[in-house]
Amino acid sequence: MTHQQPEHYIPTYVSDQEKASWGQSSMLWGTPPRVVVNAKSTVLAYILWFFLGSLGIHKFYLNAPFMGILYLVLFGVGALTSGILIGFIPLGIWAILMFIDIFTIPLRVRILNSIATARANRF
Repeated sequence: MTHQQPEHYIPTYVSDQEKASWGQSSMLWGTPPRVVVNAKSTVLAYILWFFLGSLGIHKFYLNAPFMGILYLVLFGVGALTSGILIGFIPLGIWAILMFIDIFTIPLRVRILNSIATARANRF
């Protein structure tokens, strides 16, 4: 037994010219315009990492305050106790985390920007 779909369920195909005009009149089609938010900058995150990474400022910028505090404590304890050679352990851990950040900063920025975009487009 086959059922025919009502007329309003038949797909409608739109030309490319009509698609190009959606940006101006997308409310006519029933879909609101999509907002893209770039809340964080990868370049700024790398600049903070390079100049203030020892204090964990780049982690605070990337909404990871716990990691920022961890970087600050590791670097502070390591710097204060390096004279008695114990400080090289926390400094080594800090250096490994800083090296990992070189590769993970772009991903973290994309995640934060996609979260901001999703919040802006929530209705």
